[in-house]
Amino acid sequence: MILDDKTRLQMREEVCNYINDNSIWRKKVGEPSIPGKKIGKWNQFQFYIGRTTSNPVMLQKISLLFLDIIHETYLETPFQLAGLDSDGVPLGVGICQQALNYPDFKGINFFRARKQYKEYGLRNLIEGIPNEHPVLMVDDLISSKWTAKTAYNRMKNELNMNMMDAGLSVVNLRSNEKTDKCNVAIDEPSGIMFYNLYTIIDYDTTQEDYIKNGGKVSENYYNDISKWYNSTTPTPVEETHKEWFIDEQNQTFGFSAIKG
Repeated sequence: MILDDKTRLQMREEVCNYINDNSIWRKKVGEPSIPGKKIGKWNQFQFYIGRTTSNPVMLQKISLLFLDIIHETYLETPFQLAGLDSDGVPLGVGICQQALNYPDFKGINFFRARKQYKEYGLRNLIEGIPNEHPVLMVDDLISSKWTAKTAYNRMKNELNMNMMDAGLSVVNLRSNEKTDKCNVAIDEPSGIMFYNLYTIIDYDTTQEDYIKNGGKVSENYYNDISKWYNSTTPTPVEETHKEWFIDEQNQTFGFSAIKG
């Protein structure tokens, strides 16, 4: 551990309150639901952890809380971090930046891992320079549709990386257990053990509970999110997309253009 109990508790409360106030879009009283991140999806609430990790003060606190969790494990077996594209990237960078202040974490490495293939990067999956150490994944949110198992399998099977069956996340929406340090839970679809700073029970997911517990509803906040959502939601159109292929006979791989 690198934090004393008082400092850890204070940081946890500050980050938790910031997320509760700034990173949850709740349906208004009387509304049936709100639009989700994907077209055609409707939810009772929506987490936007990026609104918290984009704040440098909050990112520093989150990074220190994660270092506090992984300290003893790192001393036993040094590992590197894979920030899952895209929301896990600032977390991985933040953790490594804060690690520079602690000799025990000397040499900790970070790289960016994609959940989908792109036209660039190591094997079209990795940005950064992985080393020989085991890989610990970092993501912002564990939800019902968490898909990082794909990235895990590709790093393990295509890049022959030594993957740890563990990861870090800020909020686990699957668990309702409360803890004073971190929540440890296995993500059932993947079998990966995740160490989570918070779970769903730490937050007011309805506007009614938020107001009852002293939260102040800002109309500007809802308007800001609504404008962002409405301006960035794509309209489904027929377009050319690219499909990944591997030609084992000719030892080549890349993308081919497919219409549709």
